[in-house]
Amino acid sequence: MIFGYDVDPVKLWSQVGSNNIRNHGKNFAFAISDQRSECQERPLIFIVHSLGGLVLAQALLICTKAEKEVEKVFQSTRGIIFMGTPHAGSGLADIGL
Repeated sequence: MIFGYDVDPVKLWSQVGSNNIRNHGKNFAFAISDQRSECQERPLIFIVHSLGGLVLAQALLICTKAEKEVEKVFQSTRGIIFMGTPHAGSGLADIGL
């Protein structure tokens, strides 16, 4: 499954997306839960890049604290491969890039 979201932080001629990382995480948690409705026990391995790693982290936090319907996503997670995820933030965030 590929999950996409609007991540363009600077749109010169139109409005920047209003979703934040938490909202993207919640959307992802429910999207993956919906995709797994018939196979909720199947193990999950995530491969995430950059901001996607932060979105996944939020999704898994939501799965531990939120509605029962997404709880199985967290319980079924067996591995995560983070690639270029800025766990400690990014110096580029200071200049808006």
